[in-house]
Amino acid sequence: MQPSEGKHRREPTLADERQADMRPADYAKASARVCDRRAEETAISESVSSEWKRLGSAWRQIADEHERLEDGHATAAPSIVPAISEPSYVVMDDFERLGVVYREVDAKSDEAMLIEQLVGGQYNRPQKIIAFNADEGWSRDVSEEIANKALKIIERDQRSVSPSTKQFIERHLGFEIPSVLV
Repeated sequence: MQPSEGKHRREPTLADERQADMRPADYAKASARVCDRRAEETAISESVSSEWKRLGSAWRQIADEHERLEDGHATAAPSIVPAISEPSYVVMDDFERLGVVYREVDAKSDEAMLIEQLVGGQYNRPQKIIAFNADEGWSRDVSEEIANKALKIIERDQRSVSPSTKQFIERHLGFEIPSVLV
């Protein structure tokens, strides 16, 4: 029996398989093999084994992607921008001592929903509303438009609004709205 075949045989590590000139794809494959060996160990729980298998699978995906890149079959990275033909909105909202933030409006929300949220007092102290369309490559401040449409809804439905919504409308339309609406 060879000394390396004895009871105290050490499992090969990634460092053992790593060579100075190893390609990234080969390194990822070696990492996957190490994960596979760890998953097969009998002294670990099923959940730990499952995690090693998941990690090995991830390393195999990395290896596959590196091989595609090396073969010149690289594809463009997927866009993180949703493919939506309608404008999306962000609301610049002031949380006073916590600071000003740009709050995302749910991607499923349209302009009417945004106005309803504004009139309904969903924002702390709205300062500005920006509309953008990444597909078409534009963005613009729509605060005055939204303020005007919100005021029409408030007057039509005789709704009361929060002081911060009233301030937003007045700031962007340039005149005071009746205090009866507050």
